[in-house]
Amino acid sequence: MHELRGEPGSQTEMSIAHLIREVTAPASLYDPDIVSDGEVITFPTITPSDWSGSAPEPKKWLAEQRIPSGDVTIIGADGGSGKTEIALQLAVAVSQKLGNWLGCAVDAGQVLFLSAEEPEDDIRIRVNRICHQYCINPDTIRDLHFRFPDLDATLLIDVDVSSSGIRKTNLFRSMEGWVRSHGPALVIIDAVAAVFGADNVSRKQVRAFIAALRKIAHETGAAFLLLDHPSVRGMRDQTGTVGSVDWNNAVRSRMYLTTDRRDPDARTLEIMKANGGKRGEKISLRWTAYTFVVERIEAPPRHVAADAVDDIFLRLLEKFTARGRHVFPHKGRGFAPKEFESHPDAGGISTRAFAASMDRLLSTGKIVAVQSGPPSKRVTYIAIAGPNND
Repeated sequence: MHELRGEPGSQTEMSIAHLIREVTAPASLYDPDIVSDGEVITFPTITPSDWSGSAPEPKKWLAEQRIPSGDVTIIGADGGSGKTEIALQLAVAVSQKLGNWLGCAVDAGQVLFLSAEEPEDDIRIRVNRICHQYCINPDTIRDLHFRFPDLDATLLIDVDVSSSGIRKTNLFRSMEGWVRSHGPALVIIDAVAAVFGADNVSRKQVRAFIAALRKIAHETGAAFLLLDHPSVRGMRDQTGTVGSVDWNNAVRSRMYLTTDRRDPDARTLEIMKANGGKRGEKISLRWTAYTFVVERIEAPPRHVAADAVDDIFLRLLEKFTARGRHVFPHKGRGFAPKEFESHPDAGGISTRAFAASMDRLLSTGKIVAVQSGPPSKRVTYIAIAGPNND
């Protein structure tokens, strides 16, 4: 390596100094510990070995396979379809420990319903009807809490002009304080259009809003349910999407409620997204004299259910591999489907279903059989396909 030299104070020496500044200054941004404006900035990490000796927390559901606890869910619906109605049915079911909402098991606990669209009298009429359907005296309900902000003060966030990000309003901060002090099982916000004072096609602003709610959800265990209106395109293609794709990507679960144009009393609630749940499930509803009742529930299409099992198989295989634990494609000790069935994250999937999944994944090349050990004691285990496992 040639050494650059220059006389003190010469042009060459100044050029060298400039070069050193250009090369080293950006690199300092990636030092493990740097000081910026007097503050030490670090970048802590964890490794799979840090998880050793502890099992991951099993997924918790407010509404089984539909609405996760400690996270954010969206129900989209065309105007007048009944999204507020089914959300109120959920609120009554959770607060009154009914154990069932539209055909699925639900948790129990306190509920907060922030109504930024429906006036108090309308909500009161709906709650009375729902209680009549379930033979409940509304005067006895203590765990269902409502907040009706003034119509000119419904925003939870607005735009921070200085950063083009979002800023929490006083309503958001007071809601957050109530949730942290009361610990409800469910928080319902009706509706996104009335509380989101930013650009609904801005990925940065949408993700920041969902992240702010998810932080509260994760730290309190509450399930946040947002009611929303789909875009014209979302209604036309029957996906229920709205604005930025991040309204769908940032939440863990999303449902879409539609009306049958040929039958004004019929509705269909479809699970469009459910991480770890029943994506593709369809619940057919019918309006009675008081509220909606379930007519039938259609299980997810077979290929969707298979995809969900395959996803769980791959996740479990990653967990076992990270802990240095091999599983095998043949029956006997360490048989992968059998090992996975007993894991807390299996979600009730049977050995048989996992075996079918293993066959699919092997045939598509997503997992491979790997041999190791001396010729006299060769063992064959499965691994996720990759550069080192082809």
